[in-house]
Amino acid sequence: MPRIAFALIVALFAAPIARGQESLKPEDLAKIKAATVFIKVGTPRSGAVATGSGFLVKAEGGSAWVVSNHHVVDLYDGADDAKMMATPIEVVFDSGSEKERSFKAKIVAFDPTRDLATLKIDGAKEMPAPIEIDDTLEPRETMQVYVCGFPFGGRLAIGTKNPEISIGDAKVSSLRRQVAGGPIATVQLNGALNPGNSGGPVVAANGKLVGVAVRTLRNAGIGEAVPRHEVSSMLLGRMGSVSLVPKNEDDDATKEIAVTLSSKAIDPFKRIKTVFAHVLPGNADLPKPMPNAPPGAVPGAMKVPLPIVDGTASAEVKVPPNAKKGLIVQLEIEYDGGKAFTNAVLVVVGPARSEMPGRITPNNPYGPQRTPDGHLKLASGTVLPMPTVPAKFPTPSNSESVSIVNAGPEMFVGKTVRMDALSTCLVNPVERGEFELAVETDSDNTPTELRVLLPKDLALQIADLGIPELLPIIAQIKYPVRVVGAVSKPAGREKRHTLTVESIEFLDEDGKPLTTFKPATAPPSGKTTLATVNRFPDKFVGQTLTAEAYVKGTRHAGGTGLDIGTENMANPLNLETYTSRNLAGQVESDIAKSDLPARVKLTFEVKAIHGRTSKGIIGIKQVEVLGDDNKSLKTLKTSANVEYPAIPLPPKAAPPKTGDVAAPPDASKVAEKAATPPPAEGNNTMLIVAIAVSAVLFVGGGFLLMMALRKPKADDETEEVAEEPVVPKKKAYAPRTAKPEPEAKLAKPKPAKPKPPSAGDDNPFANFG
Repeated sequence: MPRIAFALIVALFAAPIARGQESLKPEDLAKIKAATVFIKVGTPRSGAVATGSGFLVKAEGGSAWVVSNHHVVDLYDGADDAKMMATPIEVVFDSGSEKERSFKAKIVAFDPTRDLATLKIDGAKEMPAPIEIDDTLEPRETMQVYVCGFPFGGRLAIGTKNPEISIGDAKVSSLRRQVAGGPIATVQLNGALNPGNSGGPVVAANGKLVGVAVRTLRNAGIGEAVPRHEVSSMLLGRMGSVSLVPKNEDDDATKEIAVTLSSKAIDPFKRIKTVFAHVLPGNADLPKPMPNAPPGAVPGAMKVPLPIVDGTASAEVKVPPNAKKGLIVQLEIEYDGGKAFTNAVLVVVGPARSEMPGRITPNNPYGPQRTPDGHLKLASGTVLPMPTVPAKFPTPSNSESVSIVNAGPEMFVGKTVRMDALSTCLVNPVERGEFELAVETDSDNTPTELRVLLPKDLALQIADLGIPELLPIIAQIKYPVRVVGAVSKPAGREKRHTLTVESIEFLDEDGKPLTTFKPATAPPSGKTTLATVNRFPDKFVGQTLTAEAYVKGTRHAGGTGLDIGTENMANPLNLETYTSRNLAGQVESDIAKSDLPARVKLTFEVKAIHGRTSKGIIGIKQVEVLGDDNKSLKTLKTSANVEYPAIPLPPKAAPPKTGDVAAPPDASKVAEKAATPPPAEGNNTMLIVAIAVSAVLFVGGGFLLMMALRKPKADDETEEVAEEPVVPKKKAYAPRTAKPEPEAKLAKPKPAKPKPPSAGDDNPFANFG
């Protein structure tokens, strides 16, 4: 019995300890840390303005190659490949340590569709071992993985050093495929992915590559990684997406169209030798890829050679009049000692990639537009400067820099200051009705003696710009801003001085205001948008409205709802959304899952204002999906009532007393109170259950420990323990007929004092204490 009890106790306490010790082997951890790099991306004028992560995949002959995300190195949102390729890039090995080394790098291959890029370092010395890419390693759900990189970039750095590497544990929660039975398109993770992790390796417990961290769903704990096989394919060499760009403007449908068929080579090691295109008219039957079929050209297609010039394979072809202005194209790629065929796809005639509007995420047709002078123009009509940091941050004579105010905030107490700073536009709620704006100095340092607080309406305006949503992967890009507000002393537990903002100006590179934000007390005139309802939900209670938005998915925790975004894809921080299970099911069935949210027109009612949070509660009744031409593709309507949770009402003042007799309660208020359960009751119930479970575990563990520590009883108190249970004799019953025992055993022993157990006794605590 003591041994069993001891084993149970050891198992109870050892299980969590064993789970806590699940980790990479020290030698694998050291290799991964050495091969993971901190990437700093800049422009010729401005120095480093964006950061990310990457990892070494090859080192040979004084050169080294690093893999990262395309969005980490592309500051031009896909609008200008030539400028992107000329962007200065710095790769830091052993970042933040005493062995830190930096190298200049250049982009040698990039794939916007899969969000991958390869960088090359010339003059690389003493390179570590690359991260191993094992094509036999297949990810699976629940697999333990580790995310390596530099979350939040320089924000986690100490002093003037670059940040040290972070290793976060995660698990594979889903393997998403575009086609059933096809290759893995995205590895979904439950774990710690944050802006700045982008481009970093995701490795298995054996240290081998599982994928490349690419994006995270904010406030959901869900991340995504590009699967390993996409990295292998890029390093082997492949072709990018095919485009058909017209060479003339003739729209006569009866004539054939001359187009340039082109595809960019994604080939960091220059392994591709020749490329051919097999083309069919666009109105032909699209060949379906056959699983496990031997590679080969599409039957009956015309074979066109595509010479490679400056990394692009292209040739002029004709689109016949009956081809619906498109072609079915299959590429044939020849390497040393082999060839490969792509799947045949239908390609329509369209503008060149460089002529397409600026895109924030790959293939995003709804991303923000840019003005002719390159500024960012958001759906709200707001114009922001180019996301860069000037080499010398402009500080006119009538403004102070954040560094000066941070160095001596007590000098500005009680005064209204105009302070220049840099901001990523991240807005964090700190108290009810108050939000903190993330600001930095021109040397990428966060002020330690000063915080910048925004009133609620101003915070909602800044959050609705959607910068962290639109640029989640390059959230380190900062905007020059000028905040105007009063400085006050620290209050309560807060040790920093506070600058309460009255207005925010976004500045151009010359320090001139481009646009200004101020708090308001009433909705702006004009069209009612989702952002307007988000700012002033109390002004629309009881109304049914229609507004354009984005649907990112469904939500079932805490009530059925839709995950929506404003016209700038920003999360509406001041709204709680609900719908019926019926409409949520339609959204899950009819709106295909994609990296991009669906642009829709919502019909919703503003039900009430949440009593404790003052957020607006809206119920979505209809979702109209919009196409590229702003026309309706499908309309989803609820056939059931919206399911609202119990809405806590705001506290009301007690009724006035009349003499010594209390006024009779209002019947409607009594009914209302009965219909609304106390908000804390669920929490109290959960607390009681948690205490009860803890008590049971504590008492049970104590009982087992007591049984294990209990000393053997005296001879006259012990019970016999046989291999089979023996029923003890009781006076109320006649003696059992039992087999006579040996005489020595039947003799009554003399009473003796209990002796302490010796080291040889069957007691695991024999020598304890």
